[in-house]
Amino acid sequence: MPPRSSSGEEDAAPGRSRKETGSYLSLPVCHGCKGGPKLVYCHDEPSSAPNANVQAAQKLVQKIEALDQENRRLQQEIAKLRRRRPSPSGGRGRGSAAKTSQPGTVSASRVVTAPKVLVRPGCRSLSPPRAAAAAGLRHCSPPASPRIVRVNILPPRAFSPTQVTPVSPVQSPRPPVAVVPVCTVVPVAAAQACRRSAEERAGSREEAFMRGWKMFHEQDDGPGVYVVEKEVAVEPTPSLGKYEDIITLLGVGSVVHVMAVMHSEKRIRGRIFHPTGWISLVDKEDGFRWARRQAPLARPQSPPPTAMAQPSPEAGAGEGQKKGALMSIWRQALLEAATKRAADTRSAGEAAAEAVAEDLREEERACE
Repeated sequence: MPPRSSSGEEDAAPGRSRKETGSYLSLPVCHGCKGGPKLVYCHDEPSSAPNANVQAAQKLVQKIEALDQENRRLQQEIAKLRRRRPSPSGGRGRGSAAKTSQPGTVSASRVVTAPKVLVRPGCRSLSPPRAAAAAGLRHCSPPASPRIVRVNILPPRAFSPTQVTPVSPVQSPRPPVAVVPVCTVVPVAAAQACRRSAEERAGSREEAFMRGWKMFHEQDDGPGVYVVEKEVAVEPTPSLGKYEDIITLLGVGSVVHVMAVMHSEKRIRGRIFHPTGWISLVDKEDGFRWARRQAPLARPQSPPPTAMAQPSPEAGAGEGQKKGALMSIWRQALLEAATKRAADTRSAGEAAAEAVAEDLREEERACE
């Protein structure tokens, strides 16, 4: 073990502290020997627990600094790549886009660049290819151009209210056509005339309804015999009075003789003979009826016409016999006619056969 100087200077490797490598300290110790005090070398061991924790922390700090430097370098490279990205209006970019585009589609260039790679403290520093692979991107060297991903985007289509028609890639897309509804402005005079005509039609309909209502009720509700259907009050005047003015009440089924009928605004009133007074026959608004006119008595039915004399059984039997005799005579006549026709046919055939035979005989005689 080489001796160390009494001043306590370190002979450790550069970059390493005294606590990491250990040191030798010289202390003057006197044991009563001749020649003065002697130097005793003591060695401090770095294997204690606090010193080990400090060393680990220092190593971690060094790694974090290295990772930060690597991260800054990657960010600088990414910024350089972004600055070198070609503009969309450049000739080279247009040429490449024209080569990759297909007929019927419009190609748009989208540049995908690598995001910032954040290195977690305590991890190993990654090289640019490994960092790009960890981020899910393809690494490109700094001099090379960034990777360009081309996505085919369909062209915009013209819009119409009825149908959607595709636009040719050569033609520019047409702007959407706005359909403006045509609104006709009605003059004030025409509107007033329409309103007046509608009111007149409504008035004429109401008048016709009331006229028909009156005709129906005048025809139905007239003087005559009435039967009370709902309990009704007999009052001394045609107009509706108070409860104190009621003469009497007529129950359901009462028969009264109405001598006159009067039409008021809401009801049809009738003046009865007994008890003398006025009763309500029907309500004009809802058609509620208190008394109904009794149907006139039916006329006496005319006596039924005299029944036709039915033939006696004997007459029926004679009639049947007569019909049977006629049928037998008719059948006999048909049979005789058929027989006569057959006889005539037979006789005609026999005569023809005899004539033919006679002709043959004459020919034979002539040949002889």
